[in-house]
Amino acid sequence: MTTMSASIAERPDARTVWRVLLAGTAPIAAAFIAVFRFLLPYNTPDDPDVIFEKLLASPGFENAAIWFGPVVAPTAVVGVVAVAWVSRRRAPLLTTIGVVLAFPGFTALVAAGSLPDLLVLATSDRQIDRELGFQLASAAQASPQAGVLGGVFVFGHLVGTVLLGVALWQSHAVHWAFAVALTVSQPIHLVSAMTGNHPLDLLGWGFTAVGFGAAGWRLLHTPNDQFDLAPSRSLGARSPAQGSA
Repeated sequence: MTTMSASIAERPDARTVWRVLLAGTAPIAAAFIAVFRFLLPYNTPDDPDVIFEKLLASPGFENAAIWFGPVVAPTAVVGVVAVAWVSRRRAPLLTTIGVVLAFPGFTALVAAGSLPDLLVLATSDRQIDRELGFQLASAAQASPQAGVLGGVFVFGHLVGTVLLGVALWQSHAVHWAFAVALTVSQPIHLVSAMTGNHPLDLLGWGFTAVGFGAAGWRLLHTPNDQFDLAPSRSLGARSPAQGSA
């Protein structure tokens, strides 16, 4: 038994890989969104035709959004998972409700894909007519699927992030300042989106990235035995006590 325990202890622990991956990727999506929202070439309250014209005049922004999309998409929900992992034991109810709302909310953020961006870019490159490009992009944005995804995103990520911030504060998993930053981050973003204030948007999504990053930092410094159960060879493996019985 002593030899077996020593052999198991010497093996690489996959839990370390999971902790490092969660910690390293938790703030990525929110940080990218903070930068891109700050650099938006239009204001959210602008009319659709004004937004389209401003996007046509900023092909570099559209190119960057398309290229960075595959980087952001896989990490969209990692911050939610990181917060849930560190707060679920001491604030189980709030964490559960927050995840139920925030997980589909952040998923909906990237589920629509980059079709409108591709249409704008194709119009900017004169591959399709300006009026046709505008009609196609408008139709994509006005589709029922886009409407449902938009509603899930707005409600889910807004309310879910607030609840996760409160759960993070209640669990004392991180310093209270990081929990407060996460709690107020998306209401700040909502105000900025309604007013077209890009610096305020940078602050709001930046606070989200800070809150997610703090949860990741906590995971990075969590012992493996507190992070998860020890790895097992198989589900059907019998313990020494079962074997002797």
